[in-house]
Amino acid sequence: MQPHGRIRILVTLRKSLDSNQEYKKMMVVMNATDKVFALKRAIEREFMDLFPSEQPYVVAKIEDVNGFSLSN
Repeated sequence: MQPHGRIRILVTLRKSLDSNQEYKKMMVVMNATDKVFALKRAIEREFMDLFPSEQPYVVAKIEDVNGFSLSN
């Protein structure tokens, strides 16, 4: 059972903004009340932790499973 107020988010990173090619996958745990911009920063931090030899990943936009963009 998850602690109250925390959610697990499964993240699929794409190689580029215009690509549907999957690049990496990860899971991020966040507070349920965090904003989208906080999720973007958490994904970037987690990427650096998991893949230290890769170039930093910059999250330009986030989409839901249906492909709709989420605003900050």
